[in-house]
Amino acid sequence: MLAAEAAKAVGAKITGVDMIIKNISEPALEGNHAIIEMNFNPAIHIHCFPYEGKNQRINFKLIEALGY
Repeated sequence: MLAAEAAKAVGAKITGVDMIIKNISEPALEGNHAIIEMNFNPAIHIHCFPYEGKNQRINFKLIEALGY
């Protein structure tokens, strides 16, 4: 939810949000996370061809989100 709020704050429909999170099992409270950068041309290939796991088919989801 934090990444989505950050994207909305800068008016980005699609962006990559790089974050540092101390403990992902805790809520995103002040002091346990930081946004390092936001990429308006994010690399999606790592989600299509991951080192482990299945293709997340993010390329199709992005095209759909853009209305095509």
